[in-house]
Amino acid sequence: MKKQAAAYAAVTDRRVIPAYELVAIIGQPQPGRDGKYRRRESYAVIDRMLRAARAAGFKLILDVQTGHSTVLAELSYLAPYLQQPDVYVALDPEFSMGDGGVPGQRIGTMRADEVNDAIDILEYVQERYRLPRKVLMVHQFTMAMLPDKERIWTSDALDVVLVADGFGGQALKRHTYSMVLHQGAFAFSGLAFLPAYLVRDFGLGLSMAAAIVALYGIGGFFYAFAARRLLGALGESGIALSGGIAMGAAWLLLAAGGSWLLALPACLIGGLGFYMLHGTLQTHATQMVPGLRGTQG
Repeated sequence: MKKQAAAYAAVTDRRVIPAYELVAIIGQPQPGRDGKYRRRESYAVIDRMLRAARAAGFKLILDVQTGHSTVLAELSYLAPYLQQPDVYVALDPEFSMGDGGVPGQRIGTMRADEVNDAIDILEYVQERYRLPRKVLMVHQFTMAMLPDKERIWTSDALDVVLVADGFGGQALKRHTYSMVLHQGAFAFSGLAFLPAYLVRDFGLGLSMAAAIVALYGIGGFFYAFAARRLLGALGESGIALSGGIAMGAAWLLLAAGGSWLLALPACLIGGLGFYMLHGTLQTHATQMVPGLRGTQG
């Protein structure tokens, strides 16, 4: 791990901090005695892991999978370790089931209020015990895992980090990250320059140019209304392929130039194509088997 940390340090100006991560609260497929669908790791195991981390000069991250419990209840159990200067926390929304569902059978969700509970606790502990700055990591690899993410607090005392992790091996994850990265660049990089192009080359006003670009979103609405019928007619692979073709056609239409009127169908078709492609990629972003998709109840 020290060798890997050194490799990261060689390509960044930021401080690289190696750490061990222990899933201290583990989501379970059975309810257990209290019906919470989680198992708490013993203090003896956590102590042993903390000693090992300190011996190596590492931090220790305690990972929390709440099952049917709450972040507040599980951090209360971990309170003795939160008071330590070298212990951080990670939350796993994929195993947060509220009061319904079995961990591992579908992807869970975590509301912003629960994440904010963790921020509140860590800020209090940090100030009460005069601890150095801590890190709170929150895993997210589907949009539904944090449905009201915009309500998560920012913190001047903590580093709150969203971690785009998921199921599968390194090769699958790297492929997914690369796919999503290039998808976003292809879909949006040119769109940012389209209003300036319409203003410069065709003399449109900024309001008109912005209204034309807004058709990209209208194309997305069309997809939302037609998704079920498209799925029945084309299947998932057909939707993704058609979406890619539509996006390519939209940019070719814009490249043809000649009239600003071409931007009207181009933006509409481009938006439709993007959401056809994006929706399919999002469904498969974790490389999971169909029975474990977050879209299934």
